[in-house]
Amino acid sequence: ALYKDTTSFYSLDRELYIDEYSERIKLHSSRNVPIKDRPKYVRGNWMTMDSQIMRFRGVNLPAKTPSSPANLINTRSYDQLYESKQHVSFINRPFSLEEAPAHFQRLSYHWGFNLIRLSVSWEAVMHECPGCVDTEYLLYLKELVDMAASFGLYVMIDPHQDVWSRFTGGDGAPWWTLEAAGFDTSSSVLHDTGSAVLHQHWNDGEMPKMLWTTNYWKLATATMFTLFFAGSDYALGIPALNTTIPIQDFLQGQYLECIDVVASAVKDCPNVLGFGTMNEPSNGFVGVEDLTEVHSPTLHGHVLSGFDSMRLGSGESLNVSYFPSHFYHESINTLNPNAKIAYLSSDLDVWKRAGVYEIDEVSGKRNLLRPGHFSLAPGETFATKYMFPFYKKVQQVVERNNPEFVTYAEPYFDTSSVDMSPKAPLFDESSGAK
Repeated sequence: ALYKDTTSFYSLDRELYIDEYSERIKLHSSRNVPIKDRPKYVRGNWMTMDSQIMRFRGVNLPAKTPSSPANLINTRSYDQLYESKQHVSFINRPFSLEEAPAHFQRLSYHWGFNLIRLSVSWEAVMHECPGCVDTEYLLYLKELVDMAASFGLYVMIDPHQDVWSRFTGGDGAPWWTLEAAGFDTSSSVLHDTGSAVLHQHWNDGEMPKMLWTTNYWKLATATMFTLFFAGSDYALGIPALNTTIPIQDFLQGQYLECIDVVASAVKDCPNVLGFGTMNEPSNGFVGVEDLTEVHSPTLHGHVLSGFDSMRLGSGESLNVSYFPSHFYHESINTLNPNAKIAYLSSDLDVWKRAGVYEIDEVSGKRNLLRPGHFSLAPGETFATKYMFPFYKKVQQVVERNNPEFVTYAEPYFDTSSVDMSPKAPLFDESSGAK
């Protein structure tokens, strides 16, 4: 409904609009005034300049897919998905500057919102290569935020991601982050190997709702979050591809640079309250005590143990149980029937390099060497050891640009206390998975 009939709203004379909706305008009159002064954050409350507590009514403004090439908005097609990965644009996401007044007018004057959570993805800012910033996008973003202020709308910048990247079934990080970890993003191999499930390559009827969320527990997404937050512990000595920089330092450094340039672009906007740290982050494999066990919180899609996801990515075929909806078992399917590998080369398999498992040179059998490789020490938690230091890094970057910006720490989805262990075998007997 937000995107319907923009022309009529855009063409309305403001006085006529106020006359027609006078009762609604009275309810929300405090939200109609253009924002000129940033409110103060005092002990958990946002305060106006005259020391009144502010109350926010907010709405998400997502911007997950590129505006160019235009066909990429359709996630049912993989046309130009890989060929255009360096040359996409997110300008006009969530909408163009020409359409923005109509949307902002409706949100503020008509519906009474006074806060928007504006999605800004890492890919939107740095889609071409590490450190390559799309300055034209930042100019668009700044103008969009300024326009929101003229309609009385405050802004929270949301560094958005879902299951890491468009190339792992979601959105957020650019393609080169995956290649820095050794993954191949030149074709559909991440989907073909079962390392991710992508709507663009789903050929078995209508894709089940929310199936994309299962990517959190598949090889590509779980690996990327593990490396991003804890690569220095669990992939010790492994640098980002074609660099000498440890993979964790490389990924976090580039992410923080993205946050930095966005914060710099909007640092003088009085309606920007602050930044989130990262939408819906994950612990990846960190905390998994036994890689032969299923650690996803529900039985949905093709359900894999951590080790079986590694086997698939390394070029093995496996028979895996499939659940088209939660807990409803439909079939056993063969994943990676053509024995493809998810990496640019087998030598770049990060978990084989880290000594988690080995491949027998004669038989080709995958032997798990460290089932507890990703265990945490007694008393440790993922939040305190990895998330809290990350929050502090984001906060320092944000406040360096404007000390009045507030950083909102977004927690990861903790499944460690959820016991969804299946009561029957899910895999072929050769997998050894429980």
